[in-house]
Formats: sequence, C-alpha cells, structure tokens
Amino acid sequence: MVPVVHIKTWTDKLIYRFFEAPKGLDFACNYYPYEKGSDHMWYERTTKKHLSMLFSRFADKSLPVLDIGCGKGFVLYWLNKLGFSRVDGIECDQAMVAVANRNLAVAGLADQSKVFHVDARAFSGYDDYQVIYMFHPFKERIMRDVVKRLEESLTRAPRQFVVVYFYPVEHRVFDESDLFLLREKHVMYFINTVMDAYYYEFDPAHTARRGGRFRDLLEREMQEGNAK
Repeated sequence: MVPVVHIKTWTDKLIYRFFEAPKGLDFACNYYPYEKGSDHMWYERTTKKHLSMLFSRFADKSLPVLDIGCGKGFVLYWLNKLGFSRVDGIECDQAMVAVANRNLAVAGLADQSKVFHVDARAFSGYDDYQVIYMFHPFKERIMRDVVKRLEESLTRAPRQFVVVYFYPVEHRVFDESDLFLLREKHVMYFINTVMDAYYYEFDPAHTARRGGRFRDLLEREMQEGNAK
C-alpha cells in the first residue's frame, strides 16, 4: 500500500499545478524550512473539507480568528470564503510569510486578513482574538510557552475563547491548564488516516456566575450530566 503521505504529496502537487498556479496562488505544496529535530513543524495545508467541518460549529462568523503557524495562509483564505469577517495568522518563517501575503493579495484579501511575521511565543496581539486555530504547528516546548501566553491574555482580558486544535499531538499541555477545558472531540478521516480535532474552551461568564475555576466547574457539571 502506498503511504498516505506520498498520496497527499502527489495530490497536492496536482492541485497546485492545475488549480492554483494558473491563478497565481500557492497553497497546496508542502514546505520544509526547518532542520531535523526542530521544535517547529513543516507546513502542510489543511484541506477545504476539513476546515469546513472544523468551523461549522461557529454560527457567529464575526468572531476574530487567529491561525497560529499559518504557513502560506490557506486557513485565512478559506475561512474568508466561508464568511468569517476577520481571520489573521502568525508565522515565524519569513519565506512563508512572503508567500502568504502574495496569496492574500492575489485573492483580493490583503485588506481583510493580516499575516504577522513573529514567533508565537513573542506575539503581543492575542487579546484581539476569540478563536485560535492550530494544525500541530510545533512541539511541546514551544506549546507550553504559547499556552502560557494565552492564559496571560485571558487573565488580562477575560472573554469567551475557543481553541480549535487539529491533529492535537501536544494536547496534554492544554489538558494540564487550569483555564482550558476539552469541550468537544471529533474524529476526522483523510484517505485511511484517522485525525482527531479537539476544541478547548474558556468562558469567564460561567466562572463568574458560579465561582471557582472554570475547569473544575465544567468538569463537575459534565460528570453530573453523565450521572443523570
């Protein structure tokens, strides 16, 4: 059996050659800018199908979305197509930032979406967003620093907040946080590969009404609900 990664690489090259390149776009082809053993992961585009499924739960498309590790900017492009009014991204690789900005300009989205060339650990604008998207952008060491930055943002500017974590390799970092609770878990498929999607949530209004830590309260309510 041909490995899934080879099938996807071949398919992505076809998509780029016949559907993207003629329009001046470059989303599909994978990109490997990091050395072996790096804490950063390579760029791989989330498919339209998976993105549409992952964000179908959001009825309010005015919620500001940030893609951490946005690569060539496909999430920004496709979520705009789905009707989301503000979708930005952060990316630490300068070459991919340049490609992402070019893609957005070609698609007529340069005034609607921004790509910030910055390490996720140093980004200062988390307070402006209510939805975070990640497709396994980095390993545990970086993830711990980023989750700490998100916790600081939510403490500083409490708001309803959701993290959409696709292929959640480092999910235990969120599991160990006092602020985030795993609210939903979905299983998705790509050819013969199973891929999880976790939704972590923070709701300050809920905590204020009941008192105590958000995580403890929701865990207790979920246990009570399962016992009924």
